[in-house]
Amino acid sequence: MSSQFWVTMKSWKAVSPRFLPFADVISENLPLSRLIRLSLFQFSVGMAATLLIGTLNRVLIVEMGVSAWLVP
Repeated sequence: MSSQFWVTMKSWKAVSPRFLPFADVISENLPLSRLIRLSLFQFSVGMAATLLIGTLNRVLIVEMGVSAWLVP
């Protein structure tokens, strides 16, 4: 891995655990690196869902002519 990755990981470890959500669940079986990787996966799934819903919203309103108040 790149040196920038290790510098970033060291800086995250220096942050006080009270500023990091769910930092109390960090253990030997679930280190901080894995917890951050899981949270980034959830973030990317949320972004993909947002883009998909926005696209479907646009298609329903503009292309298919569905009234905007029917589309969530």
